[in-house]
Amino acid sequence: MGVVPIRRPAITLLALLVLAGVTGALAAPGSHHGAEISKKGDLGGFAARQTAKKPEGAGSDSLSVGKQLYAKHCGSCHGESGHGDGPAAKDLEREPGNLADPQIIKKSDYVLFLQITKGKKPMPSYEKKLTEQERWALVHYVRTLSGNR
Repeated sequence: MGVVPIRRPAITLLALLVLAGVTGALAAPGSHHGAEISKKGDLGGFAARQTAKKPEGAGSDSLSVGKQLYAKHCGSCHGESGHGDGPAAKDLEREPGNLADPQIIKKSDYVLFLQITKGKKPMPSYEKKLTEQERWALVHYVRTLSGNR
C-alpha cells in the first residue's frame, strides 16, 4: 500500500476548519477580550467585538480628554471621584456604579467600553453621543479612579 495523496480541495478545507476554530476561540466570551457577554447578547455581540478596536495605551492626552468627558457626562451621577455619589445620584431609581471600587479592575477594558457604549438604565448609551475614541478615553480615565493606571 502506498501513500494516498491529499488533493488540494481537502487541504483548503482543512485550513479553513483550523482557521475557523482559531477565530471562534478568539471571539468567544472570556477570550482575550475578557468580554462578559450574556447568552442574550447583552453588551454587544460578535459585530461589536469585531469593530471596537482598543487604542494603544492611555497617554496623557487620552486621560485629559477622558477626564473632561467624565466631568461632562458621568460625574453628575458617578461623582467626581467615581464613588457613585454625584448630585444627580439621589434622583435615580438605582445607585450608579462605584467606579472607584477595586473590583472594577476585574472588568476588562473592553467590557467597560461596551458598558459606556450601550448603557444600562438609568445610564444612557453613549454610542451616538461620543466617538469610539472618546469612549476609549473614558475607559482609560475610569481606570484611574480605581487606581488601575
